[in-house]
Amino acid sequence: CTRFSFSREDAYRAASLALRDRLLESFNDTNAWYAEKDVKRGYYLSAEYLLGRAFQNALVNLDLEPAFKDALMGLGFEMEELHPFEA
Repeated sequence: CTRFSFSREDAYRAASLALRDRLLESFNDTNAWYAEKDVKRGYYLSAEYLLGRAFQNALVNLDLEPAFKDALMGLGFEMEELHPFEA
């Protein structure tokens, strides 16, 4: 991948890694708050763990969808073009 050959798959990979970084920041902030407040935690395993496609859900939940859409449009891509690359 170079700046001269930036495919849809490359755009998806870049967007998903940026989103992953934001999710990890939020996760780490939450864990730090839990440690500070010494809250109790409950753990369980659910069959609903396999949510399927989570890219757009995470964008919406973090209120990042408009920013990602604008950034991708600046690169010449539509957000909807990237959804098929999520496995």
